[in-house]
Amino acid sequence: MNSKDIFKKEGMGHIDIVQYADSELTIHGWLLDPLIELKKIVIEIHENRYDAVNRLLRLDVAKQYPDIPHAQYAGFECKIHITLPVAPVTISVIGIADNKKTVEMKKDIIFNQKPNQIKKPFFRSENFRAAMYWDNNVKIHEDITSPISWLDSPLVRTYAIKKLPAGKKDYFVNEWLIWVKDNHIPVPLERGLAIGCGDGSLERHAISLHICSAIDGCDISRKSIEKAIQLAKKNNLSDSIRYFVCDMNHHVLEPLKYDIIFCGSSLHHLKNLEHAISQIKKALKPNGLLILNEFVGPSQFQWTDKQLKIMNDLLDILPKRLRLDSITGNLKTTISRPTLDHMNKVDPSEAIRSQEIIRVIEQNFSVIERIDFGGTLLHMLLHSIVNNFNASNEDDIAILRLLGYIEQVLIDESALTSDFAFIVAKKCK
Repeated sequence: MNSKDIFKKEGMGHIDIVQYADSELTIHGWLLDPLIELKKIVIEIHENRYDAVNRLLRLDVAKQYPDIPHAQYAGFECKIHITLPVAPVTISVIGIADNKKTVEMKKDIIFNQKPNQIKKPFFRSENFRAAMYWDNNVKIHEDITSPISWLDSPLVRTYAIKKLPAGKKDYFVNEWLIWVKDNHIPVPLERGLAIGCGDGSLERHAISLHICSAIDGCDISRKSIEKAIQLAKKNNLSDSIRYFVCDMNHHVLEPLKYDIIFCGSSLHHLKNLEHAISQIKKALKPNGLLILNEFVGPSQFQWTDKQLKIMNDLLDILPKRLRLDSITGNLKTTISRPTLDHMNKVDPSEAIRSQEIIRVIEQNFSVIERIDFGGTLLHMLLHSIVNNFNASNEDDIAILRLLGYIEQVLIDESALTSDFAFIVAKKCK
């Protein structure tokens, strides 16, 4: 019986890609039970079961089976480190729903040490460029010594940004996770998820604060995930934190798995925003929380004319000693709107649909709290010059206070909108 006959007999699906190289087995495909949505998919080889299977969006399957609502969630991807013999091997792909096997498909493969031909790439070209960009720019949050971005500067966080209010106590913007814990999580939760986790600083902090007993982290950048795993192990947190590589533009999350999901400056990198939000909603338990710390300003940094004028006017007022650009070594003289071609070439995911985030969130969740904390001017005004401000110089501190005040007044008076926001939202039953 050939593999196609097995598919017809035991389940609707197809194994599109099988690649084996350097002791890593990669399997891509789709599996569908027409009667029920699969909760998870597992792989079995030589009676060994592998649960580390990522779910993927498959619009081609949805088109093929338009009468099955869950067909779009049939995709899967699995990477396994394993030694395989040069002999026939049976790969079983098993779909599970209601804690039992509902469908299965099998494929017999003869492996050698030469990689098989991949039929199609996992990422679309734009997402592949984004993954490569973040692979090459893994940000280690604990090691920032010379800030370039406004939010990396402790002076800006202390003197120029609106604090997070909570009764009699205010929190600095970098204390937002503590603010969430103190004001929205009275008792530790069971499991959380951090989307776009980078080097894993949020997950380590969340565990140390007892926000949840266990937390997963995912990112499109494989190198970021590798670094996060290393740091979790270094901090003896490997039992509490699990990581996986995925592209949330297409990934399918396990339903009703998480009590809380964090998007820490990650949602604005997703083009398929509706899919990601729908997956977050499905993955949360009833009354589960979605926590956002996000850039919600103009998509692809297409700054408004009003923003640009005020930013450049303020830049002209700053003394020259504060305008030395730490990247170019020259004086920063202007702030301009990047071309879309430039944005797409460098990182096509950057702020791809950022200005639509709040609308999509409000359509799918009940927003409990929203705090707009600016960045409309300071984000680009202080970029690459923020390290010139000296903590021991009273004039520098006064200038930062004044810049922050100007920005906040313009936002409060609705002359500008805030480009950054904290949002706490709840999944409705």
